[in-house]
Amino acid sequence: MSATFKIGYLPLTKVNWTNETLENARKNAKAYLASLPGVEVIGGDSMIDLESRAVQELDFFEKERPDMVVAHLMTFSLGVVVPMFAQRLNVPVVLWSMKEPDPNGGRLQNNSFCSANMNAHYMYRMHIPYFHVHAEPGSAEASKLLNKAIRVSRTIKTLKRTRVGVIGGRVPGFFTSSCDEMMLRTKIGPEIKFITEHEVIETAKKLTDAEMDAALKTILSDAPCHPTDGPTDEQLRKSAALYAAVTKMKD
Repeated sequence: MSATFKIGYLPLTKVNWTNETLENARKNAKAYLASLPGVEVIGGDSMIDLESRAVQELDFFEKERPDMVVAHLMTFSLGVVVPMFAQRLNVPVVLWSMKEPDPNGGRLQNNSFCSANMNAHYMYRMHIPYFHVHAEPGSAEASKLLNKAIRVSRTIKTLKRTRVGVIGGRVPGFFTSSCDEMMLRTKIGPEIKFITEHEVIETAKKLTDAEMDAALKTILSDAPCHPTDGPTDEQLRKSAALYAAVTKMKD
């Protein structure tokens, strides 16, 4: 997997709702994300409370190309922002809400969960997969859920850049021993590369002695031959040639 996983951090709020507590939460959340191994965080240096600011941030994100967006719903926030980022960037989205402070008989102070619920509904109606984290920055629950989202998103990133080599075709009659290329690529990401047996054989014929010796060494180190029931030298060399040819074609 790639050494660096880039997270676009979006601290979202409404005009005049920002306070010192939320500013500290924003700083702590960004610092926590940046502390994760192999993670680079972009954005999130200030609250996004206006659509014009969101558009500016989106332009920046499109240049930086994050692998995942964390929409930190600090308060009830603009409903246009998350769908706009999700559609334009086409990367996994985390909706991060926080527990509501005690209103002490007054109005809700943040209404963060309601914002997550609204945005989750938008994601569902737009057929965009998302993660939901409902926890305080720095808490064990937040760490657990965010790390899960990052692991899944790293895997998605890797799969989208993967090519799977298929040598030959299925046995006649084994109709399900194959795959739907376009569905695999659309839903999961990998590209299928079909390779004929002829290509493998021709590559094996052109192997150097050094390549054959290296392949034999690898095979024997992994599975030593039985002195009486093991393969013959000819069988062993054919296996090594096949292994070396496939490895060379992969590279």
